[in-house]
Amino acid sequence: MTGTPQQTPLYVFGTGRLGPIVMALGGVHGNEPGGWLAAERLLEDLRPQTGALLVIPRANRQATNLFARTTDELGDLNRLYPGRGDGLPMERMALEIVETLRAFHADLVIDMHESWSFYRDRTDTNTGTAWLGQTMSSPTESGINLARHLVEAQNARMQRPVEEFTLREWPPRSANFATAVPGTFSGPTPEPGTSGQGAVFGGSRSSLGLPTHVPGLAAILVEMGQQQTLERRTQMHVDIVTEALAHLGA
Repeated sequence: MTGTPQQTPLYVFGTGRLGPIVMALGGVHGNEPGGWLAAERLLEDLRPQTGALLVIPRANRQATNLFARTTDELGDLNRLYPGRGDGLPMERMALEIVETLRAFHADLVIDMHESWSFYRDRTDTNTGTAWLGQTMSSPTESGINLARHLVEAQNARMQRPVEEFTLREWPPRSANFATAVPGTFSGPTPEPGTSGQGAVFGGSRSSLGLPTHVPGLAAILVEMGQQQTLERRTQMHVDIVTEALAHLGA
């Protein structure tokens, strides 16, 4: 979105060698700093050996400057994919992200978010997007398989069971989400944390719907629990992206 108030950098680290094309996406929500700080750390610390790494540290730069999730005038980027050219600013940003993924023939996008509470602590009444901390979700078989590996690798480093990650089924098969059994994506989906019955936001318009708009793409949505320190959340995001590249041979 060059030349607009929403202009934000896209960093491309290419190798010239055949390999996976991975995008790390941060700053979709401006009050989830672990994601955008991790993306900025990746700029300093991580280089692929094959393929390419694309990094958008602050996708909603104005929201990160405000330290707000977003604003009504901007729109919620993670509810607006695949976007449109004549819509709200974040609808236009969504379109540019989709077009970037297509142009680079991206294989994987890791969307780095934060939630307020641990998924393991949810109850029948405490559900929804505020209770998604320490989860990974993906809508496709390839993404689920990779997310499963990332969950196992991350959990092997955990010191407390409450901080361990859960691989969430997507789309959910049940309203109470008592289990997290990997599923596959088929058509529009409910937003994470909803039953899908009468859901009024998200669904296939979140980053989990990106594979329907970008051929061959796998998408993984990572949610950190904000009960942990900002440094710990940031580094775990970095570790997950680093592990993903290593596992893919990048």
